[in-house]
Amino acid sequence: MRDEILEKIKTEAEKYKTINVHDERIVQAGYLSIYQANYDLKNGHTINREIIQKDGRDGSATIIVPITKENNVVLVIEPRIAIKGGVGVDVPAGLMEDGEEPKEVALRELREETGYIPEKCTKLVKYYPDEATSKGTNYIFIAEGCEKKTVQDLDSDEYISVIEVSFEEAFELVSLGYIRGGISIMALMAAKQYLADGKPIN
Repeated sequence: MRDEILEKIKTEAEKYKTINVHDERIVQAGYLSIYQANYDLKNGHTINREIIQKDGRDGSATIIVPITKENNVVLVIEPRIAIKGGVGVDVPAGLMEDGEEPKEVALRELREETGYIPEKCTKLVKYYPDEATSKGTNYIFIAEGCEKKTVQDLDSDEYISVIEVSFEEAFELVSLGYIRGGISIMALMAAKQYLADGKPIN
């Protein structure tokens, strides 16, 4: 990357940093809450923005691409009431509790949702899924050498079916419109790149 490009980004970003937050309020809506405030920027302007919280937390989550010893991908099928059709086919994922380590959460969610245990778990990338309305960070992991060693341990209102498919079939499910979640698609792409060159994205 050219030094002048990085310097330009740093200079422009400095102008938009928040220097003061005021007129804060929270609107509670069950599992979700909306935190609204005015933000004074370093450039002298004030903007009004909302931040979404999930269950009182910032919404950080882990996403896991489980690869079995036979090189299959483990997918979950579960209710997703916000989307068309009401059902999602995805890779396992779960919200982080305050103070938890991402890898710890990844291993727990994989075990609870699927009953699979990996030999190796590697962080591939972390990113903000929605910079405009959430402070949450998503952490994508690949879990290799997975074997089903226990039963699912689901919450009372959690319903999840598990299926194994080949890597090629997983991407075919994307093309066919069964896997539609951007988080799962990004996770599968990050895992594919990692398996090709052996390097996490960041």
